[in-house]
Amino acid sequence: MRVKFDSITYATNAPEQLRDFYVNALNCENLPELSEPPGFCIVQTSACKLIFQQLAGNEVGMQKPAMLEIGMEVSDIQLARQNILANGGSIINDEQQMGWGQAFTAADPEGNPINIYKFSHS
Repeated sequence: MRVKFDSITYATNAPEQLRDFYVNALNCENLPELSEPPGFCIVQTSACKLIFQQLAGNEVGMQKPAMLEIGMEVSDIQLARQNILANGGSIINDEQQMGWGQAFTAADPEGNPINIYKFSHS
């Protein structure tokens, strides 16, 4: 049996807002044929789908599930930073030069952390 990692689901009060952020800021592909807004919206990264699921009414007052962060490799780290800020995201930790490349931590409009990185090539 072969298993393929396929999706990450976010619990959110704003599925369409998060969809728009990931499409516009990080160039994810909108998948309207798989989505049913406002209930849920789905986008495709190069590795997996991100599903933004509307919180049900009975979850009001409940804390969202914790997520440490998702990681996204980009080809242009400065452009990713600009796009994140221009689309309602924020920067949590400024860019750092690592032995393997560059990285910074951002947050989407709901505060979900995103580790943005670019590997250096020898």
